[in-house]
Amino acid sequence: MKKLKTISKLLLLTTTLLVIALFIYGTINQHQYNRKVEQSDKSNKLFSQLDNHKIHYNLIGNGKYTFILQSGLGTDIKTWDKIKDSLAKIGRVFTYERSGLGFSEETKQLKTTEQITAELHKVIENENIKGPYILIGHSFGGVFTRYYAHRYPEEIAGIFLIDPSHEKMTYYFESYSMYFKLNGFIKSNLAWSGLPQFILPNRSNSNYKTSKNIRNDAREKLAIQASMQQMKDANILLTTLPMHIISTSTKGTINDKKDSAIMEAIIGRSKRTISKHVSYNKPHNIHITNPEIVLKEFYDFFGKINSEPSSHTIN
Repeated sequence: MKKLKTISKLLLLTTTLLVIALFIYGTINQHQYNRKVEQSDKSNKLFSQLDNHKIHYNLIGNGKYTFILQSGLGTDIKTWDKIKDSLAKIGRVFTYERSGLGFSEETKQLKTTEQITAELHKVIENENIKGPYILIGHSFGGVFTRYYAHRYPEEIAGIFLIDPSHEKMTYYFESYSMYFKLNGFIKSNLAWSGLPQFILPNRSNSNYKTSKNIRNDAREKLAIQASMQQMKDANILLTTLPMHIISTSTKGTINDKKDSAIMEAIIGRSKRTISKHVSYNKPHNIHITNPEIVLKEFYDFFGKINSEPSSHTIN
């Protein structure tokens, strides 16, 4: 019995030391990784100075319209790499990173739809980004995009959504509510430790695994419920704006069919004949896996907008 107690104590001590060693190693490794990214060359990057932080953005191309690209939760500017150059051949392409993501500085503000919309509008004003605008949103970026168009409809020439989220899709966020809360707690409170970095998938962009990006990815996810409520309270219809929606599905589940019905209802309420909803049996990140499909659909949408008599006189 005494021997068993001794073995148990040794096991407990060994486990404790291993956990401590893992935290020490992870913290040192994360600190070095953060410094490497922070010290990378920023001389060719553009920043917009807001009240207490800077937002990283990019603007390429020329044309009558500016395409404003809004990424999904926790995603930085590189998500658009496979389509931005092609879009720049027909218009101005504005991409940016929300506060705390990529090279943008972070704030302590709650990262809700209202806050993100106000931040984007301030950057556009600060940098004199010329309109009219065609908004392009992917995933939860579609929620932010629709809210922006609701707040500033006079500036918008059209909305292009890539497998967007919607405030009626509560069946996803309710079933994953505990996951989002646990995931958010670990990332927002332990980003310094390096532990979240061990479990995150590898991506080409180095910013993805910095403590700042991990922390703010979590903050965006933790604000999902508040963002959804803001959308519901706003009762957004957007019936007078041209809209093109791409839905994706690889499994054909009941939820996929519900998603499609929601998108069809949005298009069904539209008073613009060029509004359209299409579905593809492709992954959620179709703009990355199949950029040619997204570009084909956008060219079709853009061609119809461009051929209409313009009602926008924004400078």
